[in-house]
Amino acid sequence: MKLIKNTLPLLLAALLLTSSVLMTQDNPKKEIKMVAYNYLDAMGNYRIDDAVPYCTKETQDGVLVTGRKLVEMVQPGYIESDTPAKIKITDVELLSDTTAKVYYTKRTPIKKQNGEVKLVLRDGQWKVHIVQIQSTGPNAPKGYRIEHVIKNGTHVYRKVPITDDDTVQTEKTEKK
Repeated sequence: MKLIKNTLPLLLAALLLTSSVLMTQDNPKKEIKMVAYNYLDAMGNYRIDDAVPYCTKETQDGVLVTGRKLVEMVQPGYIESDTPAKIKITDVELLSDTTAKVYYTKRTPIKKQNGEVKLVLRDGQWKVHIVQIQSTGPNAPKGYRIEHVIKNGTHVYRKVPITDDDTVQTEKTEKK
């Protein structure tokens, strides 16, 4: 009985330490998922400015600038027909201590998209990091993607062979 009394506190301490370590290991994925969801939800529902806190400066200067310009050109009736967007995070993959990839599905009343975004750890916070957008939809030839890049304020679209570039947001769009 004395042995049980002496070892019980040690066992409880070991159990507490083990559970704390396991919870700490899982927390980055929860934070990554939340950041990606908030970014994708804002972008998917045409609330471009709401995406700012969830992405890197490079993403703000590229993708968000493009997004704002596109929203200005889109008819309000189209935005109404394409919202609300429902985002579902399907997987979170830690690539390293400072990079992750999030896979998602976006459904709107008129389309469904499967895609992925890269996140990076900057100053202790996870941020979506996209330096270009590519499409593998029906307009892209087989084995190629259509790449959109902003160079000196000019939008450039080009056909590029498909690679495993982690800094690219990919989307595959299907009509409902």
